[in-house]
Amino acid sequence: MPRFRFVSTANIGADVFFIDYSILLGYNGIVLPNKNRITEVTFLNILVVGAGKVGSNLAMTLETLGHDVSLVDENPEHLDAATNLALINFNGLCICGVCIDVDVLRSAGIESCDAVAAVTPDDNINIMVAEVATQFFGIKHVFARIYDPAREKVFAERLDLQTICPTRLTIDAVLTSLTKGNIEG
Repeated sequence: MPRFRFVSTANIGADVFFIDYSILLGYNGIVLPNKNRITEVTFLNILVVGAGKVGSNLAMTLETLGHDVSLVDENPEHLDAATNLALINFNGLCICGVCIDVDVLRSAGIESCDAVAAVTPDDNINIMVAEVATQFFGIKHVFARIYDPAREKVFAERLDLQTICPTRLTIDAVLTSLTKGNIEG
């Protein structure tokens, strides 16, 4: 049975922002500030592969939002809250093992996942995790971080992978800042 949390929405232009009052107030009760502005949000079971800066912070953010999160990494130090401060309050499952190993992914709960985010620093591992998750386990919502813009485009188009390219995002942000005259000096 899916778990739900009630949130209010605020429409600002074309964007919709969700405000989860139960998180803001520090409990899991239902707060109904305005009956006309309530929607349901389903909690997801999400696997994050890669516990570096992005993966650790993504896992913590998802958990804070109420999702069930598992985290996989090959390096035990990345999964240790003593060495990875982003995981100090993380309550999800942490699995240390080879990220593309089907048994490791199974032990992390991939078979019951709603979504997978492959965010290791290695494009090849992220692509392989994404392919295993979609082709072998049938996960519909899989995201792979791909650093190389040329590879990101190929994998997005030819393999129909949902990708994000930090290199392209950085270039776009810098170009926007430079061309909009937002340079202080």
